[in-house]
Amino acid sequence: MPPAFATIWCLILVTGLIDFIFSTSLSFLLGESIGEYTIIATTVGSLPTTILANLAGILMMAVPAIYYTTDRCPNPGEIVSILRHKPLRYLLAGFQFTIVGGIGLLLCVIPGILVILTSPLYVHYVFTTDLNLINCLSKAFKGMFQNFGSYFAVSLLCSLAVVGSTILCVFPVLVVYPMTALYMQNYIHHKGLVRARELA
Repeated sequence: MPPAFATIWCLILVTGLIDFIFSTSLSFLLGESIGEYTIIATTVGSLPTTILANLAGILMMAVPAIYYTTDRCPNPGEIVSILRHKPLRYLLAGFQFTIVGGIGLLLCVIPGILVILTSPLYVHYVFTTDLNLINCLSKAFKGMFQNFGSYFAVSLLCSLAVVGSTILCVFPVLVVYPMTALYMQNYIHHKGLVRARELA
């Protein structure tokens, strides 16, 4: 598992760096003469690299989900091929999650928070099943509410661990973030909140 996580961190670093360089270069080329439109143009222009960086980041949850579903950890050479397997599905899943979460936060904060809490379950269904994306989200909600009190407590502790390690120093998060992702997937499988290899 450590080599897989190290590979994911390298991907996050590389894609994040590409995104930063692209955004900075685009902002520099547009200059300050455009004013407020510079921010919009830079955001739209850097969208492909931002999406790529986010896809790399989501692997941190996807790899443990795959591991607990198949009892096999993808080796470093297979990490990129996971994203190449169904790129459109993963892109649409990300857009759906962002839109639903955004609407939830706009309408009322609590629904948005509930959507965000489903992310480990949602990632499990998206990456390990052939269910359509609406069903993935629906099953993620059902799984979360099977044992909501315990699920919320574990999610809160994992979030506090990541935030706390980030505040203390950047380096502890390199270990804490993947460990919390691994722990969450272990928790949802151990509690039976997901079914292994469930098909549509």
